[in-house]
Formats: sequence, structure tokens, C-alpha cells
Amino acid sequence: LKKYQEAKRLRPYKTCALMMDMRGRSIRTSHVAEPIVFKEGDVVEIRTDGADITSTREEIQINYFDLPPVMREGDMVIIGDRELRGETKDIARTSFTIEIKAGGVLKSHDIIKIPSNRIQQLPVLMLDDKIDIKESAGKYFFDYIVVPKVLSGRDIQEIRLTLGEQAQELDYRQIDTLEALQNFEGIIKQADGVVILRNELGMELEPEKLMIA
Repeated sequence: LKKYQEAKRLRPYKTCALMMDMRGRSIRTSHVAEPIVFKEGDVVEIRTDGADITSTREEIQINYFDLPPVMREGDMVIIGDRELRGETKDIARTSFTIEIKAGGVLKSHDIIKIPSNRIQQLPVLMLDDKIDIKESAGKYFFDYIVVPKVLSGRDIQEIRLTLGEQAQELDYRQIDTLEALQNFEGIIKQADGVVILRNELGMELEPEKLMIA
């Protein structure tokens, strides 16, 4: 970052910006030793013991400790690129099980999609995000902050409160869920700009709808 800042100082005529990508409500699996194939009818436990613990066929570790309490039996969970799907069954404080309804392959750091009405119960910024913003955003003069899984203008207001005095200098937004797309106007009114992630929207929209979304 220091080298970037020095290079930018020496070349004021060059257009360049520094972006900080937050974790937000982004939920991912941990590392797997090798891709794991799941078939319809398999049962696997989703656990929050630590994102640094290797996932196995019996237990899939995720990076979001607060997820199990907001899940409900019957919720569909999509893992990876839409092909691996499971239905939520037993729920505990730090874990829940899913029964595979559509088989697929689990890879390292796959994205996990849950129903939008569950996502909105999770904080828009993780504790580590807030620490990074307060300790690094202003110190290293980031031009933009990108927050995933922003669902409404209210989320933007919460981010502004976290940024405090830095809110006037930084830009934050990401459209990567169907609910965010439906609340696009409200998000635009609060944010300075948006990033549209078609690859993640593609997990909720059919290809023909995605092209005109």
C-alpha cells in the first residue's frame, strides 16, 4: 500500500483508485483436501467451529458463526454454482444439518446461498469488517469500500454510521442477490455507486432473466 501511495503521488496525472473489499454477509465454506461429491439423500452437518478447519464429507465448516440461529427447518441452502442444494433439517446453536436434494461437488471456499429473509437477519458488516474500516480505511486512504449482500438502503445507512467521519470519502455497494436487485432504487439513493455481480445473481436467476436484470 505504501508503494502504491508513493507511485500515485509521483503520477498525479494518472487515474487510479484503491478499493477495500469487505466480507459482509458473504458466507463461504472452508478448504477441502480434494473436491467432495455429494449425492441426493446424503446428510451433512454445516458447522461454525472455524473457517481454518478443513471440511469433510461429514462436516462442512463455514466462516459465519452467527448463521445457525437464523436458519429454519426447510430452508434451502445452495452451495457453489447452483448444482449442490440441500434442505435444512436439525438446527443447533453452532451447527445445522442439511439433506442433499440435488447432488454436486463441494470445492474449497465455495459460496453458500441462503434465503434472503435469513440473510437480512445477519449484520451487514462482520466484526472484522468494522475493525478493518476503523484501522485501515482512513489510514491507507481507500477510495472505495465494497460490501457484499447489501439488501436495502437501510444497510447503506448502517455502513455510514460505522464509517463515521470517513463516510464522505468512501463509496460502498454491491448488487449480488435477488432482493438487492429488487431494492435497486433504494440502494442507489443511498450509495454513491454499485457493482453488479452477475455470477452471484446467476445463482438465483435463470440465464435468460439474468441478461435483462
